[in-house]
Amino acid sequence: MGSSGAGKTTLMDVLSRRKTIGKVTGDIFLNGHPLDVSFERITGYVEQTDVHNPGLKTRTSTEDKYAYVEDLFEMMDMTELGDALIGDMDSGVGISVEERKRLTIGKDLKWDVDDDTQKFAEPTSGLDAQSSYNIIKFIRTLADNGMPLVCTIHQPSPILFENFDRLLLLARGGRTVYFERLERTRRRFWGIRRGLGSVISVLI
Repeated sequence: MGSSGAGKTTLMDVLSRRKTIGKVTGDIFLNGHPLDVSFERITGYVEQTDVHNPGLKTRTSTEDKYAYVEDLFEMMDMTELGDALIGDMDSGVGISVEERKRLTIGKDLKWDVDDDTQKFAEPTSGLDAQSSYNIIKFIRTLADNGMPLVCTIHQPSPILFENFDRLLLLARGGRTVYFERLERTRRRFWGIRRGLGSVISVLI
């Protein structure tokens, strides 16, 4: 979490090895081990922009493994939209903004809980409060089903904030300001502000 320009997206791009501009130096470790060539194969990166072929149906976009796709559609609460046309936002034809975000997440997931997988997402960009809540609850469901996740988020409400396990707070330039599990974060800031809602405004 951090303000605009704090380097949230840059950090995700570097961790997922998708940074193509500039010079990246240093080493990346996962669970204390250097990343090997399998890292990109077993990880997915859900980027901020939803890119879909507007002429396809939602089920077509993720058709490699049918049984897996059907389970994923059920988890995404999109079973009834399996044959819906994706469409595009400019024409106003097709699925909603929230449904497009769900489809983006489902399309980019590489889920095998037997692997040390890591997932990256910028899940709430461009969504209203209710849609943001629905997407974060969906992502929380993925985490509760064994999927390791890393999300960037900008100014979450207290309700959204409660769904995360750890907080990495970045300042401009990518400097780490704070990194801790949320239950310890609550205890640490309890003496500063009474109630989590006030803590959020302090952190942001």
